[in-house]
Amino acid sequence: MILPGTILQIHYELKLEGIGIVESTFEESPQQFSFADGTFHPYIESQLVHSAVGQEIEFTIPAEAQVFGIYDSTKIISVSKETFPIEPTVGQVVDLELSVEEQILGKVIRVNAQDVELDCNNLLIGHAVQCRLIVVSIRQIEK
Repeated sequence: MILPGTILQIHYELKLEGIGIVESTFEESPQQFSFADGTFHPYIESQLVHSAVGQEIEFTIPAEAQVFGIYDSTKIISVSKETFPIEPTVGQVVDLELSVEEQILGKVIRVNAQDVELDCNNLLIGHAVQCRLIVVSIRQIEK
């Protein structure tokens, strides 16, 4: 059993039905974290409690689990159309650098002559997400 404080390395992949893979570490280094440190939502960690090195785990995260947060209407923002390097279109997901310190990821929800309205909520909120994990390593912390 994996206990709080255990150091895990995992690869993970998140998929949305009809869209495909939206995030994956399989082409990168595995994600390392201390179990129950808040890196992953408790719903996801509950799938890892009885896992072993090399084990592949597949499950669906239901939308109602709110793993990716709760929709927040204050995260709808308007940005000048001049900010965009290309013509924005409704439904497009954009990653914009507004300044040296401010970068945003959002989905275009409306475009007019001067402005573009973006929904900057986590794109996975409100969707069932298919998750695939592979446990790369498990290291118990000695007390």
